[in-house]
Amino acid sequence: MCIYVYVCMCMYIYMYVYVYIYVCVYIYMYMCMCIYIYIYEKDLIPKLFKVLAVRFENQRGGYTRMARIPNRENLDRASMAVLEYKGNPFPPLFPMKRVSELNLLNQLVWYTLPSHLTLLKCIQYEQCNRNVLN
Repeated sequence: MCIYVYVCMCMYIYMYVYVYIYVCVYIYMYMCMCIYIYIYEKDLIPKLFKVLAVRFENQRGGYTRMARIPNRENLDRASMAVLEYKGNPFPPLFPMKRVSELNLLNQLVWYTLPSHLTLLKCIQYEQCNRNVLN
């Protein structure tokens, strides 16, 4: 599930989503009635307890991911954002960049770095010798 809203509204929604999911996962029995009072769309309450609470029961915080998207062009050029649940069964909107030591670029740098360092030391050594002799 993704929500496209203004950035300021996204931060506001993020706070409520965090509180509702935390209550559903950790304080289920005591706060069930409070959530029933605060959520106006009563058909979403079973989804909150049966789908989202089960999905996040082993996760500590960080239930959503917020990503900024380009500003609107035609209307008011307001800055926009997307709020999506982590663990979504669909592919994420913005794939996470993985930094790995095993990718090709890091391996090439790792194997060529010692040769460059020795070359640099040789050049510095020659420059020092020239300065001393002159």
